[in-house]
Amino acid sequence: MISDYNVLDELNREHGILVVKNIHDHNLYVMKTLSVYNEDVYRFLYDHPTKGIPRIKELCHKDDHLIVFEEYISGSDLQTLLDSGKTFSVDETVHIATEICSILQDLHSKGSAIVHRDIKPSNVILKEDGSVYLLDFNAAKYEDGSKFKDTTLIGTVGYAAPEQYGFGSSTTQTDIYSIGILMKTLSQDKNDKLHSIIKKCTEIDPKNRYGSLSDLQDALHNALSLRHSALTPVGFRTKNTNNMIVASFGYLAILYLSISLEVRDAANDIDLWLNRSFFFMICMFYICLIFNYMGIQQKFGIKKDWAPWKKIVAVTLIGITVLAIEMVILTAIEKYFFR
Repeated sequence: MISDYNVLDELNREHGILVVKNIHDHNLYVMKTLSVYNEDVYRFLYDHPTKGIPRIKELCHKDDHLIVFEEYISGSDLQTLLDSGKTFSVDETVHIATEICSILQDLHSKGSAIVHRDIKPSNVILKEDGSVYLLDFNAAKYEDGSKFKDTTLIGTVGYAAPEQYGFGSSTTQTDIYSIGILMKTLSQDKNDKLHSIIKKCTEIDPKNRYGSLSDLQDALHNALSLRHSALTPVGFRTKNTNNMIVASFGYLAILYLSISLEVRDAANDIDLWLNRSFFFMICMFYICLIFNYMGIQQKFGIKKDWAPWKKIVAVTLIGITVLAIEMVILTAIEKYFFR
């Protein structure tokens, strides 16, 4: 079997990972020489190709090592992207986490679930088309409910769940923990909903994490939906009919007041419409500030856990300050351009 491949490149010298070409089908493969492995897991992956996991071409033994020939996936691993300075938005982070959940879904739903146990940036490939692949099942094992704790401590520091270090037995919640740490590593954008999901994923006690990948996917989907709905105007985000009717009348009233506003000392029509525009903008700013549109209060330093009276005082002071600044700007524009 090994003689059927020509070595083209060395991906990882330390771990003996090579890029090889099959002399018969001329396709590229990754050749791995494993000293620590669960052959039953690799046999399962060989017999049951799964979307998002490199397809295994061949398995063979050499001395006490397992030689794995698997599909070569072109793309960049997340660790390389992070090292290059790339930042991931909430949308990108949720997409990657959701894809990993989908990849593991079949493995977790078997009679005896297969737990990956080493989900980290360097083991996740992101292709140019946005598709995600999960690599390296070297640490993977079948879930064993009869064991009180893992007998072999395998995993990556920082990503491995507490139970992988002797505090319990690895379960499907072990992978959920690692997905949470991965999201925390990728996400640079502050998002309260995503933060709460990460916190639940990484609970010390596995029972306090999400019960399944489906539960985690639902939470991620809801977080993304809420994030996108945050772009809709105040009054329309909840889809409540009464709120939308009141908001519609409110916006129409502001628009009417703005276009009908009269300014006695306006120099000309341009100056008049400038005043009307500034009036409209300050009204919309107050609405956004009062209803905390897209977290604008937090951008001004208002904390969500502040007492209501403290928030009211802060919002009032911010509103007065912004109004004063706007009046100074408007006055300056009128002085230099219309007087």
